[in-house]
Amino acid sequence: MLAAVRAHYPVSLHGVGLALGSAAGLDTWHLDRLARLVERVQPNWVSDHVAFARAPAHAGGPVLHANDLLPIAYTPASLALMVRHVGQVQERLGRAILVENISAYLGQDDADQMPEAEFLSALCRRSGCGLLLDVNNLMVNALNAGAADPLAACCAFVDAVPVGSVGEIHLAGYCDQSDFGTVIDDHGSHVRDVVWQLYAHALRHLGPVPTLVEWDTALPALEVLLAEAATAARNGERRCNDDRPDEHAEALRQQALLAALAAPRADAGAAPGLMAYRANAHASARRALATACPTLAALLGEDDFAALARGSGMRIRRSAATSASGVTRCRAGSLLIRGLPRGPTRRLRAPGPLRCTAASALPMPIATPTRSRCSRAPIRRGCACA
Repeated sequence: MLAAVRAHYPVSLHGVGLALGSAAGLDTWHLDRLARLVERVQPNWVSDHVAFARAPAHAGGPVLHANDLLPIAYTPASLALMVRHVGQVQERLGRAILVENISAYLGQDDADQMPEAEFLSALCRRSGCGLLLDVNNLMVNALNAGAADPLAACCAFVDAVPVGSVGEIHLAGYCDQSDFGTVIDDHGSHVRDVVWQLYAHALRHLGPVPTLVEWDTALPALEVLLAEAATAARNGERRCNDDRPDEHAEALRQQALLAALAAPRADAGAAPGLMAYRANAHASARRALATACPTLAALLGEDDFAALARGSGMRIRRSAATSASGVTRCRAGSLLIRGLPRGPTRRLRAPGPLRCTAASALPMPIATPTRSRCSRAPIRRGCACA
């Protein structure tokens, strides 16, 4: 069945058995079987949890597997252990994996305990793995920790996660076990409203991320599951729409600045900073044009060549007919120049044959001649006469 699904859809393999944080080491038999499955399925992602499950019940005893996701201490020693085990898995699988933050029902009070977000970020940085961010687990932990504002605490966690490190997000429902005074991540109900709010915040910080809604106990009708998935999709679309006004405003700002730089003359009272950018653009255009067209520079003289560079340095590609200044025609032994201070048109006679070369040094073309009789070949856009 998995092969049939993979033939039509991308697949993400999510496991609970690697026990990456186990001081007793990895189960190589399990890892070998996982490697064969990965080779056969070729999933988009492989993921497991920042947890341990393997340990002896007493010193020197056989290693037992707890069949659960048990919390590790977020200490430098645990970090080194996780980095080593994640590296071992990635080497065996031949790919990077994702590691997921867990819901933990026991706290750790080690003196060198690190904040969880800092621990996970360091793990990703040092091992090259990515993060599978379970926002429901964040909320469960915040509620069980008695946070004054659980949503704010979870948002702060998300904000501490580096953008680009998260490869997948998980959503789920939780239940309040009043008998134990504990909130449980049971994957057996609708995603809570506060978790949807956290998810929206995560998307604003991280950008669009593939998302999975986990519901694996007390399964409802398929329509209910599809509705949860649709809600996640709408959150993603809303995030994209929220970003568009800012991007549009930035595009308009950039357009206005380029227009001011390309204008023939600066407006009266232009800011000194704008004049500095204009001067830099003119100087760059003149240097590039002189490098590409040394003969033209010698023929025109310093003042006219500088005027030509000013008119060409910020020019958008146009046809020769609409170009305001530049080389508009190349004939054997002569150049036709438009837009120079001494008159609308000047024809300059060169002492020798002219040749056309690709002006790769120019930031933008000074003209677009259609054919050069001196070379008897079409001149490509971006060519200049030298």
